[in-house]
Amino acid sequence: MKALMVISLLTSWLNGIDSSVVENISHALRSGDIAVLDDYYAPSVDVTILYYQGFLNKSAVSSKVEKFFSSHSIDRYEIIHEGKSKGSDSVYTIGTLFTNQGKYRVYMFITIRDGKDQIEEIKIEA
Repeated sequence: MKALMVISLLTSWLNGIDSSVVENISHALRSGDIAVLDDYYAPSVDVTILYYQGFLNKSAVSSKVEKFFSSHSIDRYEIIHEGKSKGSDSVYTIGTLFTNQGKYRVYMFITIRDGKDQIEEIKIEA
């Protein structure tokens, strides 16, 4: 178990993205915590939520995600896969968000820009 934790920490360190960032974002999705997610949005985010697709600024992303959370009571969020994007200081996560309206695939692309971890893309699809 200790070896697994060490490998996980080293992998996160080598990737450039702190593992706590992915954990914080995942926890925010599990609990519907808009404020925590707001801290990680890039100035412009590629957003796909259900049938909406486009680039939005931070406040518009926050409103769009908040609207989704207000109409979908969250049961749980499970990460299915995460990995490092080749040749960059970025990671992606793919997970399933279970709600009272059904389950949704969630994809996020997180990168380091200006020394800060930022969500540059988020997709919530049925």
